[in-house]
Amino acid sequence: NGYKDLPWSHLVVLNLSLTATPGSAAVPSARPPGVQVWSEDIHRRVVSRDWGDPAAPTLIRIVGARNGVHSGQVVVGCTMPLKALSARMSDLKQVGGDGRIPASAVQVRYGVGTPLDRLPRAWASGRRENYDSGALRLLGLYAAGGLDFRGWGYGRGWPDKNVFAEAPEIELFDHLTEHAPAAVASNRAQPVWITLRIPANAAAGLYHGTLNVQAGKTHAIDVRLQVMDWKLPDGRNLGTFVGLQPSLIAACTRYACTPWSEAHWKHLERSMTLLAEVGNDLAILPLVTGGEAANEESLVPWIGNDAPATGSGQAPYDYDWSNFDRYLDLVAKCWGKETRMICELGWSHNGKGWEMTYRGVTAMNGGQKSELKLPPAGSEEWNRLFVPFAKAVAARLKARGFDNLYWGWFYDSLNAVQPMAETLMAACPEVGWARASHNGFGRQPFPKGSTVTNLDMAIRTGQEPFDRAGETISRQGWKNPGAVLFPRIASSIQAVGQFESPMALRWLSENCLVYGVSGFGRMGADHWPPFVYANWYHPFQCYILSPGPDGAEGSVRFEALREGLQEAEV
Repeated sequence: NGYKDLPWSHLVVLNLSLTATPGSAAVPSARPPGVQVWSEDIHRRVVSRDWGDPAAPTLIRIVGARNGVHSGQVVVGCTMPLKALSARMSDLKQVGGDGRIPASAVQVRYGVGTPLDRLPRAWASGRRENYDSGALRLLGLYAAGGLDFRGWGYGRGWPDKNVFAEAPEIELFDHLTEHAPAAVASNRAQPVWITLRIPANAAAGLYHGTLNVQAGKTHAIDVRLQVMDWKLPDGRNLGTFVGLQPSLIAACTRYACTPWSEAHWKHLERSMTLLAEVGNDLAILPLVTGGEAANEESLVPWIGNDAPATGSGQAPYDYDWSNFDRYLDLVAKCWGKETRMICELGWSHNGKGWEMTYRGVTAMNGGQKSELKLPPAGSEEWNRLFVPFAKAVAARLKARGFDNLYWGWFYDSLNAVQPMAETLMAACPEVGWARASHNGFGRQPFPKGSTVTNLDMAIRTGQEPFDRAGETISRQGWKNPGAVLFPRIASSIQAVGQFESPMALRWLSENCLVYGVSGFGRMGADHWPPFVYANWYHPFQCYILSPGPDGAEGSVRFEALREGLQEAEV
């Protein structure tokens, strides 16, 4: 297609068929009768119609580092209904030594199924009607007896109606919860996960333990853990840049809580605490309504005071900083004051000449909330109203110890945002820009004359990890802190779709560093359904944390991402 940096598949299997003569000689495999428990690779997507090889040994093998967090799984399958499924982990004892890792260091969780027709849909042609390609592959493998897969996807055709009809019956297990299922239906699989937090002072060596799974009877699963003689930093201090974008509003919709109530703050802290375990480095401060996440409220309400604007630039508004300050306290507590703070002014709409798009700000008048519409960005009236507010925001962030400050967001074109950027540079020279685009700034300052390192999230970025002789080398992305991969569905390093496979997230961190960027961004953390991003330049993956009964919980994808981040430390 003319882009030299896009990956090219040198060998592709276009069609594969298997025939038997006579046809009756081909007997489809079936779920083994009774209860079956088998071990499974944590990167393999497990669905409710899965079963294991009856002849395969049941054993969980985990290799990890001191102070690391590492996982394994078994899957329970049954041909009859099961009640009271549960699992309990023993202590792990060192082979040939006195080391012991207590059972309290092991978290036992259970997969929660999501029907394939309820997975996030792929963005295509301005609509969100189309299935994600990963969901289509699973449909092809498990619907219609697995006999009708023809490489479906956007631009390649779609399954027949009879195949789509089975999507509600096939569940993918990505969500992980500590709540055991009340029952397991017949002819169904149920994953059981263990996640070990290896103590920082654990002795290196081989450890043995037992996972006891109660499923009709007790199934004793051998667990073997190899602890390497190397210590990982705490999750919060992992070196790869992690730009998971949290939502300030999704919990209100999902859990029917009032914005900025104590229940809302509890949900925010729960998500942020989980994101701290993978060293999240990005916070979004929605200063306007109608930003990328379609927020109905801005973080800092404006309060009218009837004072006219003066030559000093004072705007006729005061500001309610209470929610802003409390959120900053949470960011400092969970992620640290080195977090990159994106002060969201809107987003540059590629369908409207790249103009900065927003609605306004939340206004308070007599205790009542309303929306104050803002004039076009960069206009004299916008400068009069918004620049004093922008200066106050930057000053407040600096006073509270946050130094990595950026305005956001704009995308490919610089033209529409240029006047606004020049005005803000004069008012707040210490604040850079966060950009999500195809090719990025190319190490050039923006706006011209700025001395601030911008946060450059680009689709086509990095350098191929080969020297002139063709030998593989690392481009040492950790030495390039301003460059971040935006792993959209087409990328020169790695593409990440709407609901990506665990293995893709496992190798994402290392791919970034080897190709010369410091990490990745533009991936949603907890923008749960029914929310979807609306634009081609917005994050494609809406959430990597799962909505549990009491708030955010983990997922298979989250654990795969964590494993990859830990490996990237090496």
